[in-house]
Amino acid sequence: MMRKSIKQELTYQRLSKNILIFTAVLSALFAVTFVLSFLSVKSTDEDFRRQITYYEENNLNIQEDLNGAYKVTSQSESSTLVENPLAYEKMLLEQKIYAASSDYAVPQALEASMAFSPFLFVLLGGLVATFDYKYKTIKIKTVQTNRFKVNISKQVSLAIMAFIILALSLIFAYICGHILELIVKSSVDASLLSPIRLIPKSGLWIKMLYGYLLALFYAEIGYLCGVVFQTPIVGFLAIVARGVVIPSLGAYDPLNIRYFFADKIFDFVGVTTITPPKEIIAVWGAVILAAMMLAAVLINMVIARKRSSFV
Repeated sequence: MMRKSIKQELTYQRLSKNILIFTAVLSALFAVTFVLSFLSVKSTDEDFRRQITYYEENNLNIQEDLNGAYKVTSQSESSTLVENPLAYEKMLLEQKIYAASSDYAVPQALEASMAFSPFLFVLLGGLVATFDYKYKTIKIKTVQTNRFKVNISKQVSLAIMAFIILALSLIFAYICGHILELIVKSSVDASLLSPIRLIPKSGLWIKMLYGYLLALFYAEIGYLCGVVFQTPIVGFLAIVARGVVIPSLGAYDPLNIRYFFADKIFDFVGVTTITPPKEIIAVWGAVILAAMMLAAVLINMVIARKRSSFV
């Protein structure tokens, strides 16, 4: 019976086109990320070419400085002072080209999902939670099975939906990465550059698992807001307010915990950056996020048991 209920929930969401819409939106955001990655390559290439032109016009030894070391003497948000800027610009361009390669396509998409997932998946969770109340189908479902099983099946289907949406979007990102690599190769002269191979902080499967858990976490928060307020908008606005209005609650603020783990897992050599996180004890950070998610699930169960089916 539970399997049938989950299949029914997934069918409802497929027919409502929620899976298609959210996959398309996330894929489009990944495509924007790759466009920005290409623009970053072109901008860095222009800076590098200006350095080459300067050396040529002044009859300076290009190879000596090109293969030499550089030193950043001072750095601020608006400027960076460097000894041997030619080698520095070369390093930046090599890094940007690598970030625009097919090898880095999926990691770069997952890094970008750090910014997109909270908004998208909290809204998805809210839509799944309020679906039956919006379309007046809750009575039909609770006649067929009890409210506990209905609630469980909805949350299981939400987890499956989050997986499908993220997986399909990452497949799209992988394809985009190959296209981007071909465009970069045809538009950037790499004869003076050396290919780099990044030693990643973690494996691709760890990155994908973290991306999925992040999506699932916010989907569950969105589901809770949908259950409590019976509208998907409240959860979305709460995420916006958290990022814009509400100040940090300290090192163990969920946002800082999220950044802390992301900083340990992702390399961030592409266009996505995060605020440097405050150090925490990783175990306690994981416990806090897990406790928040478990609390959301339990509260959902309590409300589901008590709320009337007659709407």
